[in-house]
Amino acid sequence: MESAHRRRGAQGSIETPESEQEALKQRVEQLEGENTLLKERIKHLESQLGIDQLTGTSNRGVFENELERSLKIIRGETEEHRSTAEHHKEISLIFVDLDHFKQINDTYGHPAGDEVLRKVSALLMDSVRETDIVARVGGEEFVVLMRGADESVAARDAEDFRMKISQMEFENYPDLQVTASFGVSSSESSQLAKDLYEKADKALYEAKRSGRNRVIVAGKI
Repeated sequence: MESAHRRRGAQGSIETPESEQEALKQRVEQLEGENTLLKERIKHLESQLGIDQLTGTSNRGVFENELERSLKIIRGETEEHRSTAEHHKEISLIFVDLDHFKQINDTYGHPAGDEVLRKVSALLMDSVRETDIVARVGGEEFVVLMRGADESVAARDAEDFRMKISQMEFENYPDLQVTASFGVSSSESSQLAKDLYEKADKALYEAKRSGRNRVIVAGKI
C-alpha cells in the first residue's frame, strides 16, 4: 500500500508526489525573485553611495564632483578646507585604460574580464594615498585623482601602476597577461575640469597610438 505522502519506485528510491514537486518549484522561484530584488536594492544603494558595483571603486559621478571640488579649493572659490588648500595647490589626473580588453573577454570569457577589472582596481586602490580617489569611468577605464601631486609625481606613480599591472598573475588564467596605457595631466597647465580631462584623454590616446603599455604626460606632447 502506498504512503499518503511518498511512494517507493521500482528500485526503492523515494519519489516525490507532483504536489510536493510543484510546491518546491514555487519556493525556488520565490527565492530567486527575492534574490534578484535584493541584488537590485544593493545596486541602487551602491549607486547612491557612489560605488561601482563590480570593482568597489568610486563611480564617474563621485570623480566629477571631487575633481570640481578640488579645483574650487585651488582657485580659492570656496571656504571649504581652506586650511588644507596649501597642501592641495595642485592636483593631477591619471587616466588608465586596459589594453586589448575586448580580446581578453573574447579569448578567456567575461568572467576573466571581470576578474581583471577587480584585480586592477584593487591594485590601484591599495597603491594610492588616502587623499587620492580611484574611479571607474568606463568599461575598462579608470581615473586616479591625486590631490597635492604635480605632474612629475603623478607620472612616477603612473609608471609604478603600469609595471605592477604588467606583472599581475591570475591563478585561474595562468596564460593571461594584462597591460595598461596611461595619460597624465595636471592643474599646473589648467585649473578647469574640462581642460584637465581633455589633456589626460589626449595623452592616453597618444599612449595607445604609440604602442600601448606606456605612460604619456600631457605636458610633454
